[in-house]
Amino acid sequence: MLQVAIKAMSIKAVAEWIQLPGEQQLIPIEIALMKMVCKAPVSPGIIQLIDWSVSHSEVVLILEHPEPCLNLLDFLSKRKKFLGERLARRIFLQVVEALQHCQARGVFHRDVKVDNVLIQSFTHQIKLIDFGCGALLQEDEYTSYRGTRKYAPPEWFTKRRYLAEPATVWSLGILLYMLLYGSIPFEKKEETIKGKVKFHRKVSRECWNLIRRCLSLHPADQLNCNLFQLDIYNSCASAHNKMSFPLTSISFDSMQSNNMTVI
Repeated sequence: MLQVAIKAMSIKAVAEWIQLPGEQQLIPIEIALMKMVCKAPVSPGIIQLIDWSVSHSEVVLILEHPEPCLNLLDFLSKRKKFLGERLARRIFLQVVEALQHCQARGVFHRDVKVDNVLIQSFTHQIKLIDFGCGALLQEDEYTSYRGTRKYAPPEWFTKRRYLAEPATVWSLGILLYMLLYGSIPFEKKEETIKGKVKFHRKVSRECWNLIRRCLSLHPADQLNCNLFQLDIYNSCASAHNKMSFPLTSISFDSMQSNNMTVI
């Protein structure tokens, strides 16, 4: 029997209504974004929208719910709050691939965090969930923010604007740090603006560099999503028995590291 999850919200909680091409009615943006990412061919890393309804008072989404599964935050808690690099790499790659699928479909998730990733307990297959803070992907800067502040990029706090890809890469850096350290690197917006990352547990240099590139205060220094796929996928294919992130196709030596602290 197919397991499902039901998400219901007040009609007043809908942030935006949009009309998809070829459709005649306005629908809540969360439903629209999910319809966009759930069109065939589907991504195994994104939760599937099975059905939905809108009434005068509420919005209901019926979603697939793989069993057994839990979100990454609970998964970390059961694993002594941090993961080894091999498992972290496997999970991280799946999240990147899911976000690339979103990007290809014109969707900006905007709330990538451990709470919004489900993981199956035995297979470690992930599912990206909750598009409620998302937006249509655009090349121009965004001037409003919906998402989790601890994952927000520094330029949002300093300039009140941000681009989709650098913001996504920043949130991926936060997520990877969470997987490997079991805590969030920036608790306050002042810490995010300073960008001082503390590495309180030894990890491989390659992994250290990957986090550093994701959490660069200069978006031009960040990896983009295509580089993520190329480098991490190659590392998984060529070094699947190693416990590190051997991102050999990128030279990190020329990158600045003045926003990192090792303790």
